[in-house]
Amino acid sequence: PLSHDLILNLTQDGIKLLFDATNQRLKVVEVYDLSKVKLKYCGVHFNSQAVSPTIEQIDQSFGATHPGGSWCGSGGPSQARLSPPVYVAAEQLFHLSFRGLSFSFQLDSWNEAPKYELCPPPVLTLLSPQIPHGAMVKRMHIYSGNNLQETR
Repeated sequence: PLSHDLILNLTQDGIKLLFDATNQRLKVVEVYDLSKVKLKYCGVHFNSQAVSPTIEQIDQSFGATHPGGSWCGSGGPSQARLSPPVYVAAEQLFHLSFRGLSFSFQLDSWNEAPKYELCPPPVLTLLSPQIPHGAMVKRMHIYSGNNLQETR
């Protein structure tokens, strides 16, 4: 049978659907062009023509359930978030993960690159877990489970 997952690329919608080759189950939805879709959470847009998907907007929509519980700015971690943001230098992207959902934020320039420490390469963990203000979502993944790497 099939040895690789099946990918259905909906280029006009900026979305990829990743299916398990064996049981044909949808594993991951990747939104790679957010300009082509409107996205809501709990009835409120977090991405549309009128609402840009910045770190502040994502944090407002998905972040802390208590004051000061934000990775955005100087607050602490959100209860909903599973881990601090991770910076991958090779991609110049921050990855912010929630259960079943992750966002990748693009840096505008190398000057915005954070101070980091080496973890198992190529992943770098932030010494100060801060995504630059105004950072925009480059892509979003929706999946079943705690993180994208463990999706079956």
